[in-house]
Amino acid sequence: MKRCLTLLALCLCFGCDKQPYIITNMRGGLIDQMDYFLIGEQLKKKGIDVKFDISYYNVPGGRFSSSIKKSYNRRSFQLLKAFPYLKTKLHIASDGDVKLLKSKNVIRKSKEDGSNSWSFFKEVVDTPVYIDMWNLGNWSLCQDIVYPKNPKASAKNSTNLYKEYFHFKDISIMDEENMAVLNKIKLENNSVGVHVRRGDFVELGDVLPEEYFLLAAKKAKELWPDCCLFFFSDEPEYVKEYIFPELDSNIRKEIVDINDADHCYRDLFLMSECKYQIAGLGSMIYVAFFINNNPEKKLIAPRSGRNAAYRKGVADIIML
Repeated sequence: MKRCLTLLALCLCFGCDKQPYIITNMRGGLIDQMDYFLIGEQLKKKGIDVKFDISYYNVPGGRFSSSIKKSYNRRSFQLLKAFPYLKTKLHIASDGDVKLLKSKNVIRKSKEDGSNSWSFFKEVVDTPVYIDMWNLGNWSLCQDIVYPKNPKASAKNSTNLYKEYFHFKDISIMDEENMAVLNKIKLENNSVGVHVRRGDFVELGDVLPEEYFLLAAKKAKELWPDCCLFFFSDEPEYVKEYIFPELDSNIRKEIVDINDADHCYRDLFLMSECKYQIAGLGSMIYVAFFINNNPEKKLIAPRSGRNAAYRKGVADIIML
């Protein structure tokens, strides 16, 4: 995620008077795919022809984000399933184009001589190139661009970009079960979407304790006494076993466990329809918050270092 935000910041900052041809690889989950798309759109505004190599997802049985090959770690290409209207904007590179450009000019790593990353990126796109965005390295050079002196302006711009490009226009992407949940959310005066991200984070040892979610739920109850919490997780059984029994009995809650890893875009839709959000460590809930149309929306979030770029300068956030 930090890779994508960094490149997006770079794209917004540099100018280019040529029209180079770029192919870049797209990897990761749905939110990564959305970020790559945003990067491409910003490059197009600079007159740069951008196509995406999505061969990462062309693996029999699915691509896994972890050595633990469980269903919740599977990654699939979902961008056009979630947002079908982007089909005319997203240019997918052919296998032939990818092979040709990879044989000529591939950029996998930035310079390590201390040069400015903005200058580096501007330089490498002056010629037709295949850019390995996922592995493009040495992000320490980009701190002044990723985290500018005015973080509020940066966060506001990111929020506006998500709202500009991503909206769930086509209700047909939702099946009957998801429509039933959506109707429940809409009937609540104060619905709160809660995202408990685990999956491959467990293997990395980077998860939030149950106590955080209990504290966040208590805070939501204080702010919105009649609220109902809708929990989303890649490990719903964990939520049922370790979080639900510890919640105060007067807190209404539901677990939304009807979507698998190949249909997580439906979870994003549902989370964004909740009036308020409680973040875990995953990036999906932040994007749900950004595209949430509630003018009085609030986000409850942990003080974890993960996803710090999302939290910087966001006014409607309550840190726990």
